[in-house]
Amino acid sequence: MNMMRWIALLFLLLVNVAHGKAYKCKVNGKTVYQQRPCKTGVEFRFKKEVTPAQRSAALERLKNEIEQREKRRQEAQEELDKRRLLNAEVIKARAAQESAVQQKRQAEALEKRNQIELKKRRPVYLYR
Repeated sequence: MNMMRWIALLFLLLVNVAHGKAYKCKVNGKTVYQQRPCKTGVEFRFKKEVTPAQRSAALERLKNEIEQREKRRQEAQEELDKRRLLNAEVIKARAAQESAVQQKRQAEALEKRNQIELKKRRPVYLYR
């Protein structure tokens, strides 16, 4: 994120340096913009020059926007982390419940087996 700030700052500082003159010409009835002056062309001027005060105000707005975006990103990340923790707790609870169900089934099966074994061990008396 820090790299983006430097790039934005560099962009704002070089905006005035990057633009050059532009010429508006009519060629075959069409309006054309080019870097070199044409024979019948008129120099095209940008409508608004950026003053240092405007540049610093824009830079301040950009810094504020970057800070707000970073804050929103952090809040979203915290919310995502909370959801992940909650999801992990739900999964853990479901696993514990499934384990309890399996233990109950094992206990029931063992009890059934013990009852069968007890029936086998009981002596059978025959009365005549």
